[in-house]
Formats: sequence, structure tokens, C-alpha cells
Amino acid sequence: MNSERLAFLGSMASGVAHEINNPLTISGGQVFKIQNYLSKNPLLDSSKIIGTSVDKIAEMNVRIRNIVRGLQYFARERKGEAPEVFSLNELMDFSAIFFNEKMKTNGIQFEFETPPIVLINGQKNELSQALFNIVDNAIEAVHGIVDSQVRLKFVRVGETINILIEDNGRGIEKNVQGQIFDPFYTTKDVGQGTGLGLSVARGIVVAHGGDIQCASMPGKTVFTVSLPVSKVKNEIEAA
Repeated sequence: MNSERLAFLGSMASGVAHEINNPLTISGGQVFKIQNYLSKNPLLDSSKIIGTSVDKIAEMNVRIRNIVRGLQYFARERKGEAPEVFSLNELMDFSAIFFNEKMKTNGIQFEFETPPIVLINGQKNELSQALFNIVDNAIEAVHGIVDSQVRLKFVRVGETINILIEDNGRGIEKNVQGQIFDPFYTTKDVGQGTGLGLSVARGIVVAHGGDIQCASMPGKTVFTVSLPVSKVKNEIEAA
């Protein structure tokens, strides 16, 4: 029943994304034309009222586009890069740029362990997106917390590498922990989240043969991303 429900939601998400994308593209084009015209004729909007309103519309268009992108991820309606074998260090180097900037912007202490030398077979961009969604969730969890912290740790268990994302935030209530990976479910205020971030992350990780688990209590939440270690041999394993 759950599989049928998710299949229906995926089909619905695909249809909604298509329906929104066309008018969104036209809307974005018109906003750009207005902004361009006003920049060449500043006297028409000396009070900046029109420009401010247009900029707000543009901002909302970006938000809608991000929601559509999330829907497309959820519906698996995308053509990713071809799978490749890469090191965990490559993945984390690729992702850490975004993580560091996010932490700095939000005033969060970020602890980042050095990953072990292991290989992963998959799509680096997609896995980075999954990790970013989980880290973004951790950032939301510690918002307003004194001495807020987010940690990334790594534990290898046999042929599996576990990536642990820990935060010292408010925690997730037990009665909703079973729902956090459901598509469109969110504990955020209306307009603050799409409810797709963790669902998309789980979909990407599962597509790579892995899994995501969450353990939470007040003051500590740990998301564990488990990925299979590639059996392909090359110089990095020899090192």
C-alpha cells in the first residue's frame, strides 16, 4: 500500500511540476524584461516601489522553481550524470564548500572529520544534493540555539560507509519521527518548507543501494547515511 501511495504521489508530482514550469518560465521572462527596462529608465521608478515589487516577484519565482526542482527529484524525472567510481573524499570536498558557507552564514560551529579512504560508485552531484538536504535540515534544527553545532563523522562497517550528520538542536518528537521521510511532510511553518528535502535525500541514497536512519532526542539528532563501498580496485584503495 505504501509503494502504491508513493507511486501515485510521484506521478502527481511529475504532473504538477510540468504544469507549473511553463507559466513559471513565462513569468520569469517577463520579470526579467521589466527589471531590464527599469534599469535603463530609472526615472520611471524614482521611488523604487515598482523595482522592489518586481524583485519580490522574482524572489518568489526562485522559490517556486526550487519547489518544482524538489518535485522533479521526488518523481525521479531527471537525467543525472552517468555513474562513476569516486572517493568519499571527493564527495565531501565537493559538498564541504556549500556546508562551510551555510554554517558561516548561520553562525554555527561546524566540525568536520577527515573521511576514510573508500570508494563509492554513483552520481556525485546527486549524493551531494542528498547530504546538503540533510545538513540543511540540521541547520534549521539548531536555529536560535546557543552554541549551535553541526558535526559530520564517518564510520566504516564492513563494506558500508556510514556518514553521520549530528546536531545539538531541539530534536524531533517521537510521534513524528516515522513521518519525516514522507514526501510533503514538514514540521516547518507554512511557507517555510516544501516537505521534500528528506524524502528526496532518502530517494537518492536508496537509489545508490544505501539507506538513511534517524535517531533523535532533545539536544541531539543524528542522521546516518549508509552507502555501499565500491568493490572496484584502483590506486586509491592501494594507498
